[in-house]
Amino acid sequence: MKTKIEFVRPLDMRARRWTGGMVRKRWCALVAGAIICFVLLISNASTVYTLLGKLFLPKTPLDIAPFEALFQMEQIDLKINDTEFSYNMSIPVDPNQCNGVEVVVYTMTLGDEKSFERRETVREVLRRTTNRSIIFRFFLGKSDDLNLTILIPEVQKYNDIVYYDHKDTYRENYAKWYTINEYHLRHCPNVTHVIKMDHDVAVDYGRFFEWLDLDFGGLLTNHTEYFLCQEMRGYKPYRKLGDRWYISWDEYPRRWWPNYCYGYFVLTTTETIASVQHGMRDISLVHMDDAFITGIVRKNLSIPIINWHGIFSQPEHVSYENCDLLDTIHSFFVVHNVTHRELAKGWIEDMRTLEC
Repeated sequence: MKTKIEFVRPLDMRARRWTGGMVRKRWCALVAGAIICFVLLISNASTVYTLLGKLFLPKTPLDIAPFEALFQMEQIDLKINDTEFSYNMSIPVDPNQCNGVEVVVYTMTLGDEKSFERRETVREVLRRTTNRSIIFRFFLGKSDDLNLTILIPEVQKYNDIVYYDHKDTYRENYAKWYTINEYHLRHCPNVTHVIKMDHDVAVDYGRFFEWLDLDFGGLLTNHTEYFLCQEMRGYKPYRKLGDRWYISWDEYPRRWWPNYCYGYFVLTTTETIASVQHGMRDISLVHMDDAFITGIVRKNLSIPIINWHGIFSQPEHVSYENCDLLDTIHSFFVVHNVTHRELAKGWIEDMRTLEC
């Protein structure tokens, strides 16, 4: 029996060696990749676990009992026409917190880590822009996103968070504003001037008090009820289903909003708040809190809007041209969408250095 001998040309042998080398390199790359992935998984185990948990594990309800136990609560009976329900709001630790206070600032906030950083900016940067008598309170509703690791020690340290146990979503912001109003009327009715603001706003309260002492150039003179803010004129409701600001025709059957305040910074009075809380009882709710309260309700009660030209919704919209009629005090003291502490410091420094 003859043995068949296979002759391999040198070129074929080189090709086989090259192919074998490529296979070995690929295996090495795969092994190295597997090792790298394993190291990354180990070093980021908590992140991977969280991601897998969100994808595949049933969501465990957040146990907020230890957080809620920090507060003494009282009941609020919300009534906005046919929208009625009850929930609870925390009461102040110090019942005399507003004695001798000139202005109280109520800040809408959330329960995540970024919101904590913004609250710290308000406490440590904005508060220090004036030595006048002013206090800040932060309003936070019930949510599955509450970061209790941050919130529990924060409440214990500062006692400046007002918690209410109604769900905290954008569409339910009317309840947060309603809670602010109720809190003020119950616990700080002696403070005439009230500011409602968002937590991503830079404010020079030193300049604010300069203007307040001058009745904002006489614009507030003889007014006990008003909203001073950036006025929104000629805006339509969003009608696209699924939009964050969606309002159906059934909910609000008009093409245009009445003039209203851009709600990130609003100066008002105790008398205004009392009128609004009473007036809302006869007006159907619209789920756009600033347009509803400072637009629809305000218009129904004939409360004026005072548009102030030194309040800006975006950093890129800031104008450095506006001063008062005597050219002594610059009008700019508020800018919105300031998300970091250093940005807030920078804006306040800019405000402080402006001269007419």
